[in-house]
Amino acid sequence: MNLLDWHRVFDGCTDLDAIHGRWQDAAQAHYLNPGHATPEYQDALLSFIATSALPAPLKLGALLACVSGYDFDLRLALGVLDDLDDDTVDRKS
Repeated sequence: MNLLDWHRVFDGCTDLDAIHGRWQDAAQAHYLNPGHATPEYQDALLSFIATSALPAPLKLGALLACVSGYDFDLRLALGVLDDLDDDTVDRKS
């Protein structure tokens, strides 16, 4: 299964509760194993941060609510979101 698109199930979500309710099933459907900090799991989370259509605050909220700090360095997520925000500002200039 394609881990780059595993998070597409969240595209229609408008709040954190909707994402939280689907997170575990989406991870299991793509053989992502929370609790095992594998490169595949971390890559899938980075894919979610970088390519999801959700607004940045909702992505960050989902990571904080659904991902253990033991499985993923959330500082990395903040860095990616900051870079994406910088890219958006640069394109508007």
